[in-house]
Amino acid sequence: MSRLPSRISSSLVTLVAVLFTLLSGAPALSQTATRKMSFEDESDLLSDFVSQADRYKTLGRASLDQRELAIAPGRFGNAVHIKNGWPVSQGTWNESGLDCDLIVAVIWGEWHTKPHYWGAGAVHGNQGTVAFWVKRDTLHPGIVFMQGSIAWGRKERDLFTVEVNKEGRFSAHIRDVAYRYHRVDADSPTWQNGEWQHVAVVYDNAFGMKLYHNGELAGSTWGKDAWWQTTQPGLFSPFLPESYYDEIAFFDAPLSDAQIEALYLRNEVEPEGIEDAPLPEDAQGRLLADYGDPAEQELPAVDTASTGLVLRQSLIKSCSDELIPAWWVLDGRYELAWPHPYRLFTFVLGDADYHGTKVDLVLEPGEKPDFVSFEGILDDLRLESGIENQLNDANEIVALGDAQPFHISRALDLGGSNALRVPLTKRYGSPPDLTGSAHIPLSGPTRIQEMSLWEPK
Repeated sequence: MSRLPSRISSSLVTLVAVLFTLLSGAPALSQTATRKMSFEDESDLLSDFVSQADRYKTLGRASLDQRELAIAPGRFGNAVHIKNGWPVSQGTWNESGLDCDLIVAVIWGEWHTKPHYWGAGAVHGNQGTVAFWVKRDTLHPGIVFMQGSIAWGRKERDLFTVEVNKEGRFSAHIRDVAYRYHRVDADSPTWQNGEWQHVAVVYDNAFGMKLYHNGELAGSTWGKDAWWQTTQPGLFSPFLPESYYDEIAFFDAPLSDAQIEALYLRNEVEPEGIEDAPLPEDAQGRLLADYGDPAEQELPAVDTASTGLVLRQSLIKSCSDELIPAWWVLDGRYELAWPHPYRLFTFVLGDADYHGTKVDLVLEPGEKPDFVSFEGILDDLRLESGIENQLNDANEIVALGDAQPFHISRALDLGGSNALRVPLTKRYGSPPDLTGSAHIPLSGPTRIQEMSLWEPK
């Protein structure tokens, strides 16, 4: 019996909603495959992202010969044979090519000799199971399977990855919206040259991760880890060059030990009962610790004599850094944050290549928010209030230090102010990942994923 409690998947009005979510019952999840790829014929290959490009779409099956992809005997029926799969950067320190996100790497990096698929609807970063069969004649340390993020840039590129090291030890990691890696390592090396081997990763953001090899538990962080949320999935790829893959399967729930064994032995999973119950107290504590301690928040209170509490979101007239729009800090999407990191390459000019120095928000006439909430990396965050077009004379009303949680909420007293400023520049110099004598604004660790203004009624 597995416990699959509901969670809130986006920005929260208040931690009252978080507590309600943690204590509420679970929705019925299917425990059936959200996507399964058996490669019995060329249809699974011809449905990949690269096959839809104009240069290949008109060729049909002939494009697979050009891309050095084929159908071959597999573990259950047929499998995909990646005859080549090497990137243009083969043999370099960046052989994976992932100094950019996977979407950019595929479009611009000529990564056409292995298949890539959209993970939307198949991969769920908070709970689920990813499983596949893989075979290669010799051990090749590196990425075995990758699910990238639907994002632009290095900061947000990773979502889920399975790797194997030079000793043959498997590992897997998930990266959350605060750019923290949650990792599980196999207890010992298990890679087998020239043999079909089954790899499965089970994960739940209130518990941690489990790694299985050939139906047996190989490593676990279950009950020791937690993350609040992940980015949305972009492209995924069976990643090893000169390899075979079969029965790639995604599930929207953490499968049990018995279900993983059945998947390994018979390539099938029977759904088990789901317990509709609150999360255990230790799991609640892990999630709250990752999101933000309610005791440290300034929250609207519910008057016991009233009929309830209504929170109204304040309306914003404009959000910008001078003439550059900054709506990313308000849109609630975890694939874009503010300020964008400096990077060497992006093909979405004007979208995700601007490093803001401040965020200026002008309220609509008559708006008077009483609370502000932020999500993101909030270390050294500052908030100032003032008058529109006079924010250089603004007053500091929120000042945070180091080691902040993912979410904070603070009460506001704006007085006669009708505008807010979040100053981002901490100093000038060269970005951490570049060398030289540049003199450009640096924002430190601060990365705002979401900002909300509220007025309780």
